[in-house]
Amino acid sequence: MPPESPRPSVQIELELRVVFSSRAGKLAQILKILRQAGGALRAQMVYQLKERRVGLFICENPLEAALALKAGKVAVETDTVLTVLMKNRPGTLSFLVQSLEAEKIAIGYTYSTSLADRLLVIFRTDDNPKAEDALRRYLHLEDEEDAAPWVQVRRKK
Repeated sequence: MPPESPRPSVQIELELRVVFSSRAGKLAQILKILRQAGGALRAQMVYQLKERRVGLFICENPLEAALALKAGKVAVETDTVLTVLMKNRPGTLSFLVQSLEAEKIAIGYTYSTSLADRLLVIFRTDDNPKAEDALRRYLHLEDEEDAAPWVQVRRKK
C-alpha cells in the first residue's frame, strides 16, 4: 500500500539567502554546512546573477544553519516565506497563484519541488501573513492541526 499523502499545510518559514562567488567548490562548501547544521534540505534554488550565484534554501533548522554559515565566513540573510505542502495534481500551482491574486497579494517570486504525489511550493509575497490566512481559507485548513512538524517559524497570533 503506498504511503498516505500528507495533509495540506500552509506555514510561514525562514528561508536562507546566500550570495556567493562562482568559483568551483563554493556551492559544495555551502551545502556541506547546511547538511551538518541545517538538517534535511527541503527545497533549494541556485541561480547565476552576473558574476555571482544566489542560493535560496529551506531546511529543517534554518537558524542553526544561518549561524553555521556565518561562522564559516559565508554571508547569509534570512527572510520569511510562505510554504505550501499539498498533493501534486495538475493545476495545483495555478490554483494557489490565482488564490493569492484574488486577495490582491503580490508574489515576489515562487519556486517548488515535488516528489511523486507531494508538492512543496515556496512563495515570497508582499504580505506573508495575509497570504497564509488566504490560503488557509481557500484550502479549508485549521491552524494547529495542519502544522508541519519541521516548521520553526510561525506567525504570532
